[in-house]
Amino acid sequence: MSGECFAGGRFAGTLLQSPYGMSSGSAVPSTPASHGFLRGPHNFLTSRDELDRDFSDLVGLVPAPQIVQVNREHATPVAGYPVRRSRSLERLEELFQEFFQALERAQVAARRQPGESGSRASLETAWSRYRAALVALLDNVLGSDFGRGFAQVFWLHQSNSVVRAIDGSARRLRELDSQLARERGESMRYSLLLQFLDRLLEVVFERVDHFAESTGQDELRLVPQLLVRMRDNILIWTEGHIGRDLSELTSYFRGYLRVDGPELLYRFALLRRWHRDLFSRDRQLRIAAEQWVGSESAHEPDRLLLRPGYMTYLAAHPAFDAEKLASANEVRLWEGLLGKLKEFEILNAARRLVFEVDVDDGGQVRCDARAARRLGLEGDGATFTPDTHPLDFAASWVVDPEVSRAGLIYDITDFSSVISRIGLSDREAQQRSFQQMFLLQHHFNRLASKLRLRREKYLGDGAFYSGRLPDRALLLALLLQRRYRRAVGEGFPFDHGMRIALNFSSYRLMPFAGSTGDAGRHEVFGHGVIELSRLVSGKKGLDLDEIMVTLKANGYDDQSIHEFFAPLLQAEVGLAEPAPQTRFAARVTANGNLVNEGIVATMGFMRRLAEQGLGPFYAYQAEDFRWVSLHVVDERGGRHVAGIRRLGVVDLKGLARIGVYEVVDGQDWRLEDVLPQRNLLRAVDEIYSSKLTSR
Repeated sequence: MSGECFAGGRFAGTLLQSPYGMSSGSAVPSTPASHGFLRGPHNFLTSRDELDRDFSDLVGLVPAPQIVQVNREHATPVAGYPVRRSRSLERLEELFQEFFQALERAQVAARRQPGESGSRASLETAWSRYRAALVALLDNVLGSDFGRGFAQVFWLHQSNSVVRAIDGSARRLRELDSQLARERGESMRYSLLLQFLDRLLEVVFERVDHFAESTGQDELRLVPQLLVRMRDNILIWTEGHIGRDLSELTSYFRGYLRVDGPELLYRFALLRRWHRDLFSRDRQLRIAAEQWVGSESAHEPDRLLLRPGYMTYLAAHPAFDAEKLASANEVRLWEGLLGKLKEFEILNAARRLVFEVDVDDGGQVRCDARAARRLGLEGDGATFTPDTHPLDFAASWVVDPEVSRAGLIYDITDFSSVISRIGLSDREAQQRSFQQMFLLQHHFNRLASKLRLRREKYLGDGAFYSGRLPDRALLLALLLQRRYRRAVGEGFPFDHGMRIALNFSSYRLMPFAGSTGDAGRHEVFGHGVIELSRLVSGKKGLDLDEIMVTLKANGYDDQSIHEFFAPLLQAEVGLAEPAPQTRFAARVTANGNLVNEGIVATMGFMRRLAEQGLGPFYAYQAEDFRWVSLHVVDERGGRHVAGIRRLGVVDLKGLARIGVYEVVDGQDWRLEDVLPQRNLLRAVDEIYSSKLTSR
């Protein structure tokens, strides 16, 4: 089973919700890890069923890894927890190693000369320095977690430091006192480790108490439960790998369990050989084994010894020689050890998914050859796509909550007024209208899902979708508008129109701090959402309605208000260009207001769309406008025509002036006039400039 993955191999797909519960390539973790992510080697776990049956609680504590896309064409994504190297992490490692070595010196000094205080003072100084650095990172991790599993990954990462310290401890103890190291070195190493873990848990629970009190969160939810389980299984702090022959555990047997390790391993080896021979000869044993675990036991009898309870069953066999093979105490020891070994493999498999990455000034994310091999990648390292968001335990939020995405918002026009009108009709008509609205949104969600866009949230009479690729968002806008037209033709009561806005912008995904079941939810905030909402509403920076309402509330009469604002109100309705003869259209008023009853896209969206290298482009004349047109291909290879023209620059409420473009569905257009221009944005802007010149 070495190196095999229970779910069968590698993982495909792109990250639409990420590690760490975030969209677009950020890792973090919000849901229990699939068994498939726990790659081998598996020397003691026997099956996926065993994970489900006996270790589902432990597997559930392991956060879901991030799906990371390797930055090369057609590369299969890998699963893991990318952790950004930082000076803070390096400093924590240095201070921990200094503390652990001070602990060793203090332990040796206490054995040599009880009551000696010099080394104890040095130890407390080293602990204070390490503790301060640990608390700074731990507070940041706990304060950013919100059920996303950052603390679990942090402790998996930190356990590597402890393993390194334990590995070097035997040599350092020999240098300090060779005789003491020979006599008691192995037991001292485990004593040192337990002292450290006691101090560590004291700090962790102190910080948990602090955050529970200051934030009002449930204290139990803040406790890193994976750390508690790791404390109960000392192997994860001392070993990086355990083979099936248990040769790595000689020190563990002698120093921790206080038994003769070499003798025990020798007897276990004898027992395995005896069992193979017995299994080949004893038909009744084979039948019993097949009933117990299935037919695979006939091919791998050694795996039967990895089944809980089998050693106890075997010890009752008439041919079992307890004096030669294993005593009753050793059988009990094996049964208890077996559970610890299986837990170790689960924890170690999760820890092997933690890999450190470097991020350069250009945002390129890269890991070294060793980390790449652990992820199943070849070469001297790996570079990941720019939307990879590594965990940075020293940074605010740990995972950068800001992502760049293509966004789409749709909004039903005059929804409130139609609702009011429907409210005056009979109950059956009301129920029918809401059912039609539900079905339309259901169709919209299916279209978005096929194009791999994620529905971030409902907005009452609309919704917000996001995705990595702007051409997918553009196609969704065309299909939503087309589906709405069809619904209106079938009697959809909300028939005053539908507004759609497209952008490519920055969004901040903030964890939803609710109940336990909300741990994976995130709310989307930031400039991108504001921009889209303004594009569908058309609200200008100077909202005359709000000012007029405010003046009326302060005692001014209606006639005086309207007389004063009459010039502005007249300019408000004046058009900079003729109104298109279609319901689904967008235009700009003479004073720079946006009137959106169709599909509007920002310059940022158009720029990103142009970077996709779409084409060829066509010129098309429709509705007294010249459009730059192109084909957008759907997931089945179908070709859809989008017409694009520049509207101009608009001033929207709370935003800087932005360039906007209208998009229309050219489903019935026949494209023949190919444009020589190969850049979409430049082609659209050239037609816009020629229009201005001709005026």
